[in-house]
Amino acid sequence: MPNFKVFQDQAQSMNPITTNNLAIPVSASTALPITTNNLAIPVSASTALPITTNGELLPVSVALATTDVVFDPIANITGGGPGFERQVLGLGQWTYGVVNNSISGRNALAYLQMSPDGSNWLNDGSTHTIAYNGTAALVAGVFLKYARVYYYAQDATNSAVTLNVFFQGNTVE
Repeated sequence: MPNFKVFQDQAQSMNPITTNNLAIPVSASTALPITTNNLAIPVSASTALPITTNGELLPVSVALATTDVVFDPIANITGGGPGFERQVLGLGQWTYGVVNNSISGRNALAYLQMSPDGSNWLNDGSTHTIAYNGTAALVAGVFLKYARVYYYAQDATNSAVTLNVFFQGNTVE
């Protein structure tokens, strides 16, 4: 096992990286890569080599990539069914937003389903009753590769509903 004290002493003797006494801007794409056994470790905010000047840590900026999908509205839903499937594996955070855009007094129900393979689905979380002009946010409680919304009208025989579904997410690059 390595001697932590020796490593600590070596780290303290390192000189900060500067150019003409100006700090170099550091981001996940420009940070010095960390390697072990000559294999590069992917650089992220948590693995980027911190750069200091006069003992003060310089901030590391990280790009945030977002996704925003607006699905076509679905009208005259009665019995309902699954839809709006997305692969969510590469996203750090994501949410489905479901808006009931039906005629007054018509409620919709929706819940999230998750799958490891796109074929076998499990219900995740509770069923949301969405009143006329109401909105529900569906957020995963488990980590799997695929997500979709399951939806239907509360009173399918007497009141069809119209839903607008949105998918928004982000990831750190």
